[in-house]
Amino acid sequence: RADWNLSGDLLCSTQLNWIGERKSPVGDLRDPVADYTTLDLSIGNVAKAREWSFRFGIRNALDADVREPSVAPRSFPSTG
Repeated sequence: RADWNLSGDLLCSTQLNWIGERKSPVGDLRDPVADYTTLDLSIGNVAKAREWSFRFGIRNALDADVREPSVAPRSFPSTG
């Protein structure tokens, strides 16, 4: 995460998130879920003396394919 004070009361923030090395549940026969990286950006005011504030942000600005391991409906091979 990095924050920059642009001018006066404006603050620009960025955050880079890397998610990796997650294990699927035992018995899950699907391919492992891929690692991913997201980039979040925001800009807003930081004036504490004002009666209002704002923040505008974009999450996952690079449109990464974000997935998490989950239990599959048919995780185990059928025995029938």
